[in-house]
Amino acid sequence: MLNNKTILVVGAAGLLGTSTVCALLENHANVIAADIDIVLMRSKFESMGISEGNRLMLKEINVTNELDMVAFFDEIEHLDGAVNLTYPRNKNYGRHFFDVSFADFNENLAFSGKTKNHFR
Repeated sequence: MLNNKTILVVGAAGLLGTSTVCALLENHANVIAADIDIVLMRSKFESMGISEGNRLMLKEINVTNELDMVAFFDEIEHLDGAVNLTYPRNKNYGRHFFDVSFADFNENLAFSGKTKNHFR
């Protein structure tokens, strides 16, 4: 089903991210693994016996930086799917789950309207 499909995983250095990347690779997808810390991400995958190569591309990206996001998507030629496993940290990071406000949630996930035409 995923044979030769290109899937982007943002937040790929995290626990869910590494597991998702591994599952996608096991199902023959081509994976673009992206995270804010490419050194950590590369180290995690290498410790699992997975190295960048034919079906795995590692990219450094800061999802809280609009210019990074626009440049990243301008560079990508083709995607069949994307998984966002990031959790950007705003000033209220670390609150108990039930204390996270709707505004905090939106602040962590929102992009400005200025970028809407850059995304395919």
